[in-house]
Amino acid sequence: MKRIIILCCLVILFSGFDFSSGSNSQGKTEQQAMSQLQTGAEYAGFSDDPADPRVIASRAIRMFLGLMGAAFTYLFVYSGYHMITSHGEEEKITKARKTMQGAVIGLILTLMAFSISYFVGRRVTEVTNMTSDLSYTDQFII
Repeated sequence: MKRIIILCCLVILFSGFDFSSGSNSQGKTEQQAMSQLQTGAEYAGFSDDPADPRVIASRAIRMFLGLMGAAFTYLFVYSGYHMITSHGEEEKITKARKTMQGAVIGLILTLMAFSISYFVGRRVTEVTNMTSDLSYTDQFII
């Protein structure tokens, strides 16, 4: 009786699988998959065409400014943690306050640098009419 139940379960389990080869549709499916992968790669910036140096510089500047902003934000949170856990010790509070002030100044300078590079990049793009070969996100820093 146990064998019959196991056999029935196996038949039911494997009857749901389609073991046909599908040779006609397989080539079409592979072409569609490759087309989708190529489209996704181009959208992500991994195309076969060599990248424009202006775009590379733009991405490098944005990445650097983003890392700087993240570092200053981390310093701000870190100093806030030290200020909270100082238990009223004036020396720790003073050190945390100075670190927090430095982090805020650094964040302001980073945002100003980003704003200036955005503004200058936009104006240069408008003057030189380079909008045709740069995407919208890469236009603002050249």
